Amino acid sequence: MQEKSVSKVIYEQIYFLVFFSFIIFFLSFFLIKHISPTYGVKGSIKLEKRGRTIESLDLLKEETGALIGNTVQKLKSNTLLNEALLRLNYNYPINSPEFIKLKEKMRIRSLSPGSVIEISFSHQYPEQAAELVNTMFQVLMDQNIMERETEVKGSKEYIILRLNEIREKKLKLLEENGEVIKTLGTSQIEEKRNKYLKELGNDLNYTNKKINGFYLSLHKYEVDEIKKILTPNNWLLKTKRSKFDELEQELVFGLMNGSWNTPQVKELMKKIWREKVNTVDIMKRVYGKQIPGPENIIGNIFVYYVKLYDLQIRQELLVKFTQDTPPVDLLREKQIAYESLLTLENRFINKLSELEGVGELPFTEISWVDQAVPPHEPCFPTKKSTIGLSLLAVLCFCFISVNIGLYKNGYFDDYDDEETEAKPV
Repeated sequence: MQEKSVSKVIYEQIYFLVFFSFIIFFLSFFLIKHISPTYGVKGSIKLEKRGRTIESLDLLKEETGALIGNTVQKLKSNTLLNEALLRLNYNYPINSPEFIKLKEKMRIRSLSPGSVIEISFSHQYPEQAAELVNTMFQVLMDQNIMERETEVKGSKEYIILRLNEIREKKLKLLEENGEVIKTLGTSQIEEKRNKYLKELGNDLNYTNKKINGFYLSLHKYEVDEIKKILTPNNWLLKTKRSKFDELEQELVFGLMNGSWNTPQVKELMKKIWREKVNTVDIMKRVYGKQIPGPENIIGNIFVYYVKLYDLQIRQELLVKFTQDTPPVDLLREKQIAYESLLTLENRFINKLSELEGVGELPFTEISWVDQAVPPHEPCFPTKKSTIGLSLLAVLCFCFISVNIGLYKNGYFDDYDDEETEAKPV
């Protein structure tokens, strides 16, 4: 009896339900579509801790974990968000409603496994949202550079002071022990120069072959694109030219007055290697995504081209080297006191080089993974969510309408009477 009543009520209202369901669906669809859309953006960075050996891998993992935790807390801090807003000319005090609202819409997390940190942010204006996320990361990178510079500054000052003291003692010792500088004759210079030029020619041929071999692995248009960038007139190589000239000049002096095994030459080779690594890293960051082709092949071409550039500078300096070129001091082996000072000096120079490497490579610890890009489609309302909410509104309307019809027809009153009759007297 009750089921028949329910079916009858629904049948009587079928036209009413269908008609108004269409109206409610399209009305809901229209209203939801006119809600201000919200756009979601994401950006991420990678943290790295370099300068460790394989033996200290466990320690490296611990330090990286601590570094990630500290960096996440920095990004969550009010200070960093406030600095980013000020850079974008948004004057929102930390306790203002606008500032709090922005922070509530921001999510910062570390992606596991790995050392990647991601910021996700939702806002009505996609360009401003992407700009804010990227600016926060940039503020973090700038702060990281300042912290590292401050950290190494005190150590540098102390080491430079100690180096000056050692060099003063060396100079005094030289004056007391007389002439200890060996000058090479013309025939010796020519013999050594020819020897090193021959070795250098072999290195140049090998490097050119490696570059051409990598070119063969690429398409012609990819080779054309990379050749447009890798020229001696490249702005980055021009910037690095003076540094390479300085290091190679000292290296040529050391080779012509000694050999590859002298401490001075070994130390200079380390400095040149670090400078080449620095140049290649910058090239990868600046041009890596601009040049088409496999990333590993493009990276190898950068490595060998920078090596070729450095070898060509060395070749020019070797050809120009003459007897009038100031030779590097070679001290007698019997001067034990002088050798002790020299060892101590080299030790401080190595420490200073490590610190200078940290200062010159501020991006080795924090680097971009993906910069935030303004999305074309909002995250709410989407087409699916709009249709889903509109259908939900229709279902709610039908449910309420059917229950009102049942109530008017006394369906619920009959149900109460049946319960009352079922109770024992």
